[in-house]
Amino acid sequence: MKLRRFVEDGGTLVALGSAVETARSLFNLPIEPVLPARRTGLMTSTTRRQSRITATEADQQLRDAFRSPSQLARALRERVVDPTSVFYSPGTLLKQEHNPEHPVGYGMPDDWPVFFRFDQAYRLSPSFDIDSEVVSRYPNDDDMVASGWLLGDDLLRNQANVVSSQVGDGTVVTMGSQVAFRTQTRGTFKLLFNAIFQGPADPVSAPDLEALD
Repeated sequence: MKLRRFVEDGGTLVALGSAVETARSLFNLPIEPVLPARRTGLMTSTTRRQSRITATEADQQLRDAFRSPSQLARALRERVVDPTSVFYSPGTLLKQEHNPEHPVGYGMPDDWPVFFRFDQAYRLSPSFDIDSEVVSRYPNDDDMVASGWLLGDDLLRNQANVVSSQVGDGTVVTMGSQVAFRTQTRGTFKLLFNAIFQGPADPVSAPDLEALD
């Protein structure tokens, strides 16, 4: 409740990565995840045995897989990707379209990649209460990989990454990808700084700061 009151009274909340789901639930944001959920849970003795069997076959299967692109794709789907999923991005630089006219996107190029590692993308849903605006999105492009691996790129096309939503008198900025990942921050940290900078602020003198201690 305190966090909700903080935002509705004019504060800015920034959610990155998995924290977007918390913000989406807390504020009922009009965004919906578009990628399949990853399988989680503890391994049983049966699944461990199956994993050991798979491991003994893995080397030969990889040798076979690299003989052709189609065999490689099939091997990845069967041995690396959850068989119930059609999406896999273990740590990839993906092309991104930014809106530098939006305060959160100030200073960003029109096109600049983001780091994506088992993250999430979103689509906007209709809302009469919350006004949301896409700051950056994945392009509607057949080849959106700047560097790395990606399966299921069609699920990402034209979907949102960074979204700014007005909640009461405040703002919630959600960032589905890891814009603050290690040295990649040199390319995308500006999105995080902009989101923080657009929040409300009042001049504070040095004595006032000392009084906070």
